[in-house]
Amino acid sequence: MTTSKTTKATTTAKKATGAAKATATKAAGTAAKTAKATAAKATATAKATAETPQGEQAKSAAYTALGLGLMGAQKLMAQGKAIIEAAPAEFKVEENLAAAKTQLHTIVKASAREAIKIDTAVTKVTETVEHAVAPIEAKLPEELRSAVTKARTTAKGLRQQFRTSVLEKVANA
Repeated sequence: MTTSKTTKATTTAKKATGAAKATATKAAGTAAKTAKATAAKATATAKATAETPQGEQAKSAAYTALGLGLMGAQKLMAQGKAIIEAAPAEFKVEENLAAAKTQLHTIVKASAREAIKIDTAVTKVTETVEHAVAPIEAKLPEELRSAVTKARTTAKGLRQQFRTSVLEKVANA
């Protein structure tokens, strides 16, 4: 997966996780507010009629309503937490990011080993070609010999740039 796709997936997962948390929190908050409001009304009614036997029953009913409201709010909060925990794997950003970093590190190390193998093979081929061309080069006219020397010097410079820019960076990754 490319970096832009990984970033896009991470952003989408974070948004979805945030939306799930916000929805669960909002639902729990609404239930708690409703329970408190109902309990407050019931308590006020019970206090107003507390002097009569029916008032005592109303007071008991108010406390029962309060307890039931609080239990409902707790249940909603627990369900919201369960929804967040049961989110699909693609929404679990931290675990996916850690796995992606591990895979990337493995790929970089494998690439470094392959780059070193390629460099070793190129070195052997270069030495063989230079050894085979040296006797022929000595027999060339001066102008052509200087052109071949320039080409070889340029090739060596490019190869050295490759080694410093690619191999050393990959080896240190």
